[in-house]
Amino acid sequence: FLCHHKGGGGTLARWIEILVHQRVSDNLFLDSDFLEDLEKIFDIVQQDTHSLVLLLTSQTLNRMWCAGEVTTAVTHQVLVIPVPTEEFVPPTEEFLSAMDNVWSPAELGVLKVAGITLKSIEQAYRGVLAMAFVTLHTAGTVAHQDSAVGVIVRRCLAAKKGRLATSSRKVDESWSAATLSSFSRNNSLMPHSPGRSHVPVAPAADEGMLCGVFGHQEDLLLGRVIQALLGSRLGRAVGL
Repeated sequence: FLCHHKGGGGTLARWIEILVHQRVSDNLFLDSDFLEDLEKIFDIVQQDTHSLVLLLTSQTLNRMWCAGEVTTAVTHQVLVIPVPTEEFVPPTEEFLSAMDNVWSPAELGVLKVAGITLKSIEQAYRGVLAMAFVTLHTAGTVAHQDSAVGVIVRRCLAAKKGRLATSSRKVDESWSAATLSSFSRNNSLMPHSPGRSHVPVAPAADEGMLCGVFGHQEDLLLGRVIQALLGSRLGRAVGL
């Protein structure tokens, strides 16, 4: 199950889906593909999910559906794999203690019907901050992103086989402010960042070429998604 904020990480989620399916054939649930089943979304997390990949962009934890999905996963001991991007900032104590102002009465009503309280959301979020996470740069190289997805897939497969306990995992990295600050500033894996120049590589005779102006990280990811889909449909390499 890939939990994400569509407005800030929809294209990234689609790109991760493509990278996952290049490795395994297991089902990967994106709620944006099943909008007609949103009322059942928390049941799907509870009953049909062995791993929830939490794609953390700037507004993920502010989204009501994400809050419910994460809380359901934590409550029912579904493995949660946090994946922070460089846009993510960990929630403050002020945010965690005043979440009644984050969502509308109607949204709080949806959560209440599902048995999800503000207290349980706070506890789930605090639990997430204690979990091992996998860093992923949205403007990183394909190799970097594919490597991160490889780590995610291995953890999911381990959870599927019952070898990974959700309550006692070794933390690979620290959620300290210093680590996340360094993560946000680190451009060593981000050669496609806006403002950097690139020399285009001419495609081979049997390749196609996809051209575009990639002024934002989402633009670059969209280009990679289209590149992958075109290559699959055409049955040959497509340059970007």
